[in-house]
Amino acid sequence: MLSGTRKKVNSGYTHLMRNTFRIGILLIGAFCAPQARAGTTVGTFTITGPGISGSGTITLMTTGTPGVDEIVGITGSFSTTSGGFSGSIVGLSPASYNSNNPTVGEIDRYDNLYYPSGSAPGVNGNPPGGTLDDYGLDFMVAGGYTVNVFEKGTAIGFLLDDGLISNVDHRVPISFVVAVIPPPSITKIVDAAAGNMNFAPGMPIEITGTNLGASPTDEPTIMIGGEAAPILSFISSTDVIAEIPVDAATGTAAVVATYEGASSTAYNITIGTVAPEIYLNVTSGGSSFYNSGGTPITSGNPASANSEVYLLAAGLGPTNPAQLTNTMATVSSPTTMPVQVMVGNLMIMPSYAGLFVGGAPGTYQVAFTLPADVAVGSDPVVISVGGVSSNTATLVVGPPIPSITAVVNGATFKANPAAPNSFVSIFGTNFGSNDTPASIFPATTFNDVTVLFNGVAAPLYYVFGSSGQMNLVLPSNLPETGTVNVQVVTSQGASSSFALQMGAADVGMFRIPDPSDSSRMNGAVLFANSVWRVMPASMAMAIGFPSCAGAAATTVCGQPAATGDAILIFLTGLGLATPNGDPSGQPVATGSVAPASGTPLYRTVQTPTVTIGGIPATVAFSGITPGNAGLYQINVTIPDGVPAGDNVPVLVTMPSGSADTVTIAVH
Repeated sequence: MLSGTRKKVNSGYTHLMRNTFRIGILLIGAFCAPQARAGTTVGTFTITGPGISGSGTITLMTTGTPGVDEIVGITGSFSTTSGGFSGSIVGLSPASYNSNNPTVGEIDRYDNLYYPSGSAPGVNGNPPGGTLDDYGLDFMVAGGYTVNVFEKGTAIGFLLDDGLISNVDHRVPISFVVAVIPPPSITKIVDAAAGNMNFAPGMPIEITGTNLGASPTDEPTIMIGGEAAPILSFISSTDVIAEIPVDAATGTAAVVATYEGASSTAYNITIGTVAPEIYLNVTSGGSSFYNSGGTPITSGNPASANSEVYLLAAGLGPTNPAQLTNTMATVSSPTTMPVQVMVGNLMIMPSYAGLFVGGAPGTYQVAFTLPADVAVGSDPVVISVGGVSSNTATLVVGPPIPSITAVVNGATFKANPAAPNSFVSIFGTNFGSNDTPASIFPATTFNDVTVLFNGVAAPLYYVFGSSGQMNLVLPSNLPETGTVNVQVVTSQGASSSFALQMGAADVGMFRIPDPSDSSRMNGAVLFANSVWRVMPASMAMAIGFPSCAGAAATTVCGQPAATGDAILIFLTGLGLATPNGDPSGQPVATGSVAPASGTPLYRTVQTPTVTIGGIPATVAFSGITPGNAGLYQINVTIPDGVPAGDNVPVLVTMPSGSADTVTIAVH
């Protein structure tokens, strides 16, 4: 027995336990790094000894007696080979002698007391420093076990109520060490985008300090202005990313971190309605900007005039639909206040600014197109919203080298395998700033712009440099299989090669848009031997065409066709056409046209099938329109039985399977 004067008052256990495992303490470890005492202190403990191990978290609360703490909580794990059990520590034993707040002169009535800086009062022989009370610490281990840890290992075992189930008394010398977990502290808060002290609702912020958790599954709680703020990313015990709640009030807000029951001193920030900031160095290339393909814009891959640029930002304010705290956007949610972008001294209105699908909570995307007169070099970029400007990011702008984004059928604007001698439209950037006023065929250059197919210049029809589109006819000697390399060349340089897949045919019927019905796909179809258009009367009226009744064949007008009418369907992409359709004949030379006289007629080597309203129509002619290169026509007669209507389908199919559908009006 310890030589002391106190005696435990036995008030009996309130719960039965399967076994009681009693341990004597040989060495009591002191607190590490003395701290100012608070109402509640959290520490870690370890128990070591022959065949004994335990560790976890312990919660201490000061009592009315100076120098005496009550152990009010414990978690962790414990194992003993001599006792033959192990498991999680599930809490203090309810059978121990606990007190809500023992007072002076009464500490000898309670278990689970701890003396952080000295010996137990009235007990002789206790070592100096942090010690347990000689009546011990009672805690429960999963499986129905209770462990009593006490001093010096000299006390005897004890009986359970009513003598049920025998005791297990193991007086094993152990070491019980407690290390205080200091409360968290906050030393700095900045916005997570640019590292500045500008804040707005919904904004990700970076909090640095100490004791900010242990892992992504053991994080602190963050309160901002009294409202819980989610942690978006746990970086380390000294660095976490949190989000200011979307509904946070503007003005001064206290930020408090709490971990293991202890809270930091409040750190005040000022929240504004908006706080625009550009994310710095967010791409793998160390850039703040990326292009439409997601590639970082760097000195090795600069942006250029007329190209689209993207950046990520924070603090741009409310959106529609409204953003939600700690929630990724599932639909595009543009800002409700206009955002401006300054590139150098050029002000640009972005094509989009707002939350984007897949973006992190509170992260906005801003997309804008560089103007033609943007300066080449390292240009400063600033965004502003609500009269507040952001930090500055540097955008590398190179010479306006052209780039190709798509090559599509010139009638359908679909990216199918292209056929030689067919019309195509090329889309991209930096095709110059001038537009052709009319067709320039067979010229191969306009305003220093040339298009090469496997290194051979193609004849151009129209160049719309201001909008990044060119219409041209593919060279007739290109292959019908495989790919060809397409490049746009200007005085600034050549684009990267665009691989264009080739095919024997790529049927595309030209359309005439209906101002009164944007969904109508009315084909470019004429009545034979006239310039009359086949279309609904309502469409002709919407376009402003006169009535065809009594009109000359050379008068442009529009009306529905009837069964038995001969019509001409204008299209492109029907493939190889030679004099009279001779399979061994030569196509129209690149840059040339079929004779306007029709002598000879350049017929397609393969004949298409045509149905009108689902009924086959006999093809009288299929070939290049006389006086043209890539423009083809098919002459048919509307067969009997075609149903009347303003949207009767016309389907043209080539033997290769390439097909296209438009509509005409039949009454």
